[in-house]
Amino acid sequence: MAKHSKASSKNSKKVIAIASLAVILVVALGIIAYQVFYPHKTPDKSASFAQTRSTKVSKSTSSKSQSSSTTSDSTQESTSASSSSKTSASSSNDSPKSWSTLTGKQQDAVYAQWVNNAQGKFDVYTGESYLTYLVNVGSNGVSTYSDPVNVIQNTARIQQNADGTYYLQVPDPTQTGLRMAQDPWPMVKWQTKETLTGAQLVAKYGSDASLNSGSSQIKSINATKVPTGN
Repeated sequence: MAKHSKASSKNSKKVIAIASLAVILVVALGIIAYQVFYPHKTPDKSASFAQTRSTKVSKSTSSKSQSSSTTSDSTQESTSASSSSKTSASSSNDSPKSWSTLTGKQQDAVYAQWVNNAQGKFDVYTGESYLTYLVNVGSNGVSTYSDPVNVIQNTARIQQNADGTYYLQVPDPTQTGLRMAQDPWPMVKWQTKETLTGAQLVAKYGSDASLNSGSSQIKSINATKVPTGN
């Protein structure tokens, strides 16, 4: 009876041990299965770093691009302003481009140079429509208007025509009988020496240097006829 009890106790212990091993085995298998089917997600630091670096590079490139664009715009504006300033300065030093751009004083100076006596002194009378009279009052001209015939002989006339041309005219030196007239001016026979257009006048006599050299010798007497001397 005692032997049977001991044997039963040994069997019981074997069962418990086997059961314990089975439980441990099941738990271990469960852990392994969990690791296999449900792996832990760890952050991919290398990928995160690459993404961050890409973002920084992109921002840096964009910033540089904007800076380059701003610099380019600024350079273009500066170049444009400089070019405009140079063009303006150049234009101010250029000769007048057309007759209409000349002032009355400059037109008178051009007329004086056309008479081929730019260094002389002239009284300019504009008292007749489309006619301008230039009286030489320089050292080789007249000093008084008391002798109308002498004044006539020292006068040149510019006639403006409807077709835009201009005549340079002088008194006919062979004409006689002027001294017999009380008012000889209406009797003067004028000879046309040369015909030029306004553009040709500007091109030939319209340089700034020429205008400045002659204009100080010009005295314009606007809207007044040449004195008769009587």
